[in-house]
Amino acid sequence: MSDFAIPVWAVFRVLEKTHSGRELYCDDLVTDEARRSAGVGRALVAYMRDVCRERDCGVLALDSGTQRQQAHKFYFREGLTVTAFHFQAKTSRP
Repeated sequence: MSDFAIPVWAVFRVLEKTHSGRELYCDDLVTDEARRSAGVGRALVAYMRDVCRERDCGVLALDSGTQRQQAHKFYFREGLTVTAFHFQAKTSRP
């Protein structure tokens, strides 16, 4: 087994939305607990901002669970703001 560990990773995609235009949407952003506050998350957000500019996206967006207060503090420090509530309802599958 290797001692190699990935300190931070993200899954993101470019979307076109009627209300915001072209945006980079981050589905997942995960930082190894042992590496938090070491700048790796900040570096990844900076990289995603660069990708936004390269791909002509006007918005970097993500959703975050309401229970994730520490993550929210990080997002605020990185200049992200709360712009909407995300609502959902579970449905039965056919």
